Amino acid sequence: MNFREWLTNDDYAKVDGVIWNMPHNIYGSGCMAVIVDVEKLDQLWKFRSPNDYIPPGGKHQNTAQNVMPGRYKAHADNIAQGVKSYDMAIVSCRTKKELTGEAIWPPLFHVRDGRHRLAAFRDAGFKKIAVGVLWEDADALERMCGAPKS
Repeated sequence: MNFREWLTNDDYAKVDGVIWNMPHNIYGSGCMAVIVDVEKLDQLWKFRSPNDYIPPGGKHQNTAQNVMPGRYKAHADNIAQGVKSYDMAIVSCRTKKELTGEAIWPPLFHVRDGRHRLAAFRDAGFKKIAVGVLWEDADALERMCGAPKS
């Protein structure tokens, strides 16, 4: 698969031995995969979407309690057991206002689906993963968080 490629719900990306599937839900429709550097994505998520950010360990910064602890733990357990196929998290990285087309920089960032997954993979030490993003957001996400081609 190319570094970035249009995907349908039946497609996948393979990164460092892990198969990333496009989710079979509303969030995955019309998305393409971008292979991202996990550390860069984490920093973008932390600073541009702090209310949704899940810090290391799965604890939410505003409440110091687990955010849906079953989801985070299930992903962490699957990773520990060596499961090699996951649905991609779906993110948005808007660089233009929808109604006016006015530029926004730095972009608005939001994890639309899969924030517990992202946190678990970050905490497990993954360096790069594939995420799904709407095609119109892909260039901005790739510029900010794209993993080097290897």
